[in-house]
Formats: sequence, C-alpha cells, structure tokens
Amino acid sequence: MSRRASREEAFAHTLDVPCVMCALADEARSPDDIVASDAHTLVRLDRLGASHGHLMVILRAHKTAVERLPWAPYEALQRAAWRASRALAEVVSPRRVWVASLGSPDPLPMSSPHLHLHVVPVHGVGEETRPARVFSWAEGVTMYDDDEARELVDALRARWRLAGGA
Repeated sequence: MSRRASREEAFAHTLDVPCVMCALADEARSPDDIVASDAHTLVRLDRLGASHGHLMVILRAHKTAVERLPWAPYEALQRAAWRASRALAEVVSPRRVWVASLGSPDPLPMSSPHLHLHVVPVHGVGEETRPARVFSWAEGVTMYDDDEARELVDALRARWRLAGGA
C-alpha cells in the first residue's frame, strides 16, 4: 500500500545526477514506472509524489523554457497531460486532477529547470488541498512498494489506450 514518507526519507531516494528529468526521461531507467511515451514525452509514475497516482509528463529533450519550444513538443506535452488526467480520473477516482508546470530555473533539490508537468490527483478536501500544501514536500510524499506501483501503472496503461480520444 502506498504510504506517506517524510521529506527527509524522500530526499534519501532522490537521484544524484546532473539533470533528474533527463535521467527520468530515459526509458531504460525504471521501465516499470512508465505509463506511456511518444516521440516528445514520457509519462511516469512519480515515486515521490504529492498524492497516490501522481504522474510526471517529462519532455524528452532537455529544454528549459516553454516559450522557446516549437509547437509539436509543446502540443505533445499538453496532450500527454490531458490523457494522463483522464486515465487518473478513471483509475484512482480523485475529486480533481491538477496539472502544473513546476520547476526552478536553476537546479535545486527536488526541482529541475528541465520542462515537465505534474499531473496530480487531489483526493481530499479542505486545507490539505491548497496548492501550497499539495506541491510541497513539507508534509511528506507518497511512496509505493514495487508491487503496488506496478499494479497502478498497469491499470493506468490500460486506461491510457481508452483516454486518447476526444
């Protein structure tokens, strides 16, 4: 079962690489966590997520400014987020799904200048669903055991195929 882990425990699981998003955009890294991919993007379960089902849509190319993207990769990024939202709605039944482009222009712990989107199912109500709390590690993160992650990703992959149409 997924569980909440402290910020300190989560930091112990972070990658020590020059660009975390470049590493996560590599299909060879933890392929069981990949929900979908195309020429421009990769959709992956966030193993240190804000909530159960949190996905990341990662641009394959290391780009840091959305305003400098050509239309095709930008469109692919948005379409993948839309499909991820639809799949999450069916699989984890959240009250709402948020899509956010987060990241620092400079490399910081738990942030990346590499363009990516967070697709976050929001399950609760009240103060805990405020963006400042959802998009913070201050209250910990959701972590999965391998079997649970695989089961969730398999369910999302199955729904992904059905979430592609308008």
